[in-house]
Amino acid sequence: MISTSCNFNEFLDKITDCDYADIILIANEEATAAERTFYKKKAKQDHETKVYEEYAVVLKDFIGFLRNGIKPSSIRGFDFQYLDTVRDNWKNLQQEC
Repeated sequence: MISTSCNFNEFLDKITDCDYADIILIANEEATAAERTFYKKKAKQDHETKVYEEYAVVLKDFIGFLRNGIKPSSIRGFDFQYLDTVRDNWKNLQQEC
């Protein structure tokens, strides 16, 4: 996993140099890895297990945001103007290539 601590902002920091399609692919792989970890640890029902589940939801909503531009409700306290600007920049770079 890119963010072993399940930190969405850390994940975003590490993918800023990727192109738009790769970001969606990487986010999907990250969400899958988080879900697998959640299901492996599900029997414990502790705080760490819940963190993996929540991280996977945030990543899936992020993918939906990148694809459709719909503001996800699971990403709280995040500056959506910044995220929208980043999304537009990634899309513009994609169109220039």
